[in-house]
Amino acid sequence: MFVWQAHRGRIRSLAFSPDGSLLATATGTGRLVPLWNPSTGELVRKLAPPTSGGVWSVAFAPDAPRVAAGVGSEVCVWDAVSGLPTVILAARERYTGPYYELAFGRGASAPLAGAGSRGSCLWSSEPGGVAPADRRLPNVTIRTDHTACLDFAPDGSRLATNELAKVELCDPATGTAARSFTHTHSRHHGPVKFSPDGARLAVGYRNTLSVYPADGDGPPVHCQGHTNAVWAACWSSDGRTLLTASADGTARLWDPTTGAELRSFAWGIGEIRAAAFSADGLLGAAAGADGKVVVWDVDA
Repeated sequence: MFVWQAHRGRIRSLAFSPDGSLLATATGTGRLVPLWNPSTGELVRKLAPPTSGGVWSVAFAPDAPRVAAGVGSEVCVWDAVSGLPTVILAARERYTGPYYELAFGRGASAPLAGAGSRGSCLWSSEPGGVAPADRRLPNVTIRTDHTACLDFAPDGSRLATNELAKVELCDPATGTAARSFTHTHSRHHGPVKFSPDGARLAVGYRNTLSVYPADGDGPPVHCQGHTNAVWAACWSSDGRTLLTASADGTARLWDPTTGAELRSFAWGIGEIRAAAFSADGLLGAAAGADGKVVVWDVDA
C-alpha cells in the first residue's frame, strides 16, 4: 500500500490510464489536471485546460491516447501522450453545475458522455484535432433531473444513467430510453457501472450497492454494509469483484454474485469519494476528503 498527499482538499474523481502508468485526479476547485505515477506518487505532468473553471471529473479513453476533464460547464480533451489539448466540448444549453462524471465508449475513436445536474451530453466519435478555441456541440442531449452518474455498456450499445429513483438505459445514438430499473428514492444517487461482460449493472443509492441483470430478468443482489452514502464503484477486470467507496470513510470489496463483503479498508483518509481499479486489475486506488490518495496491490 502506498499513500501520498495529492491535494489540500477533497478529491472528487480519479482515473487510471489504460496501461496503469498514470493516475489523474480532480477536486472540483483546482483548475489543473495533475497526472501522477501511481506507484510512487510522483507528479508526472499537469494539464492546463484552455477554458476556465474548476476540474470536477476525469476519465481516460480505454482504447485511445485521450484524457478528458469536466471543467466548469465544459469538457476538455487532451492527447494523453503529448499533453496537448485537442477539443473543447460544450452543451447546447448551459446546464447548472459542472459535469460530475465522464465516460468514454470503446474503440479508437470512442464517443464521450458527460453527466451534469440537469442531464447528460454525448459527443460524437471524432477524435478531435480542432483548435483549442473551437467548441463542439453534443450529438445527443438527454434531459433529466439530478443525473450525476453514467456508464457505457462495453459493446457501446447502451448508456446507463442513475437518477433519483431509477436507472435509465438509453440508446447512445438517439438518447431514447430503452429500459429502466427502479430503486429506492433518495436524494443521493450513486454510481452506475456495467460489468466487463455487460451482463450486470451495479447501481449505488444511499448506503447500498445493488447488482441488476442488465436485461432486467431476475432480482438484484444487494451489497450492504456501508453506514453512509456510496459514492463510487468499479468492477475488477474479471468481473468477480466489486469495489465501493463511501462517505463512511471505508472502501470495500464485494462478491457481486452473493452480495457478501470480502474485505473492508479503513485508511483514515476521511470520506472517500473516488475509487478505481487499473485496467489490468493489478492496482486499486481510492481518494479521500483530506486530499490523500491510496494505491494498493489488489492481490496482496
